[in-house]
Amino acid sequence: MKEHMALCLAVTSFLCITAVVQLPTPTPRHSGTIEGQVIDAYGSPTPRAKVRAVSVDGRPIHGRLVSPVAYTDAKGNFSLEGVDPGKYMIRASKTDEGYPESDATFFDLSSEAVPKVVVEEGQVVQGVLVQLGQKAAKLIIRVTDAETGKLIENAGVILRRDDDQNNYYATSIDQSQGRFELAVPPLAFQMEVSAPGYKTWHSGDTKQRATTILLAPGTTENLSISLQPLRRIKAKTSTRVRGHT
Repeated sequence: MKEHMALCLAVTSFLCITAVVQLPTPTPRHSGTIEGQVIDAYGSPTPRAKVRAVSVDGRPIHGRLVSPVAYTDAKGNFSLEGVDPGKYMIRASKTDEGYPESDATFFDLSSEAVPKVVVEEGQVVQGVLVQLGQKAAKLIIRVTDAETGKLIENAGVILRRDDDQNNYYATSIDQSQGRFELAVPPLAFQMEVSAPGYKTWHSGDTKQRATTILLAPGTTENLSISLQPLRRIKAKTSTRVRGHT
């Protein structure tokens, strides 16, 4: 009998403890939907365009920093579902036709043109019109050693907008196919190419006298760049010093 009573007390204590640690279930938030259409620079509907809702204040969506994504139908219409309440910028792109992802401010021609919407709980926001900007231009770059003519595999490129030197885009150069293709916005920018063991190349004589590059929308420009090895430059400098003395 005593053993039976002790077992009952133990079970009762466990149930009490379990009841104490249980937390209330949070009230679910009802997500909203954003509907609209994507058009090109001429006002025509754009099918198969990628549309994203980017949080203006950078808050996580569903606990993660992931933007809701949708693709337009044959008439350019889209529906972004599962959008948490908040304020969003609606961005569109179509990389296969020269309209690059516009997350990086380097590619933004006019941030004022990006539509902004506010989504309430369970709300369906309709009639959002997203217009693609001008098509990007394309740079086809080939970087070689100035002495041997061989491709340099570990080069990198930095593009700086002429209207804002602090607004730049940097990437490594993959020449596994013998060249490197890079989408660039149709605005003036300066360019520099570098690689370990080589003198940095600028689109001009020096970094202080850089020349701007401006390509028309949808055009392609081929650019061959030869980098001078630093050991060769140092050798020339040493020869001039000895000759002077």
